[in-house]
Amino acid sequence: MPIPPLPPSHDLVRLIRPTQEETEFALLEHLKRKPTVWSYQRARALSSFAFTRDAPLSALKAACDAARMPGAGRASNWEVVQLVHAAGAGRIVQCHGMDDGRLRVRRDLDLRVAADFYFVEGGKVAVFWLQPRRSYALTDTQLGMFGALLRLALLRGDFAGADVEVLDLAGPDGEPRNPRTLRLADLPTVDEGMVTDGIQRVVEAYDAIKKMDIDWDALRRRGGKGDAPPPAPPPSLF
Repeated sequence: MPIPPLPPSHDLVRLIRPTQEETEFALLEHLKRKPTVWSYQRARALSSFAFTRDAPLSALKAACDAARMPGAGRASNWEVVQLVHAAGAGRIVQCHGMDDGRLRVRRDLDLRVAADFYFVEGGKVAVFWLQPRRSYALTDTQLGMFGALLRLALLRGDFAGADVEVLDLAGPDGEPRNPRTLRLADLPTVDEGMVTDGIQRVVEAYDAIKKMDIDWDALRRRGGKGDAPPPAPPPSLF
């Protein structure tokens, strides 16, 4: 089995460590996790319709039920869709799709940075990013790091001056989720230079891991499973 792909930008943020060696260890622990058997992609695809309430809940429920995934995955996606629907209550918004942002990491690599959609409310524009995971979600400081990454990759050109809205749906296992709506002003401030330096460190760690003689099938059989975190890596820089 070939090496798993470079993780998405929001996971790269969690893997940044103070040194290259620690970053490489954290990334290796992440890559050897067993792949999940379902994802929140269906909830992401339905999020704009739920947020604007352009589709009835019955239709959104049917779309979740039609997803090809285990019952637990359909139930979790439906739970997230309902929480996005609740977050849009009482708001008058217009939602639109948007292209992914690109951050130049080095001459041969641009990092893709994706948001779910953007919306206009009261004449003001905000980019919406959904954090649907119950666990293995970004901490507050990591959300600040990711907010800085969104500023660098997305809030430019036509979106210069736009805000960011994060709907964070993390919560303790076995307890109700704790939905939070966060704007850029609510997130910890992180220097953009720390963002670019940290992402560069993770990418270089990925290049180093690609050169290793690793049996990825065996490693991932020993890794974690589902949405559970991998074994504890060294402390995060953030």
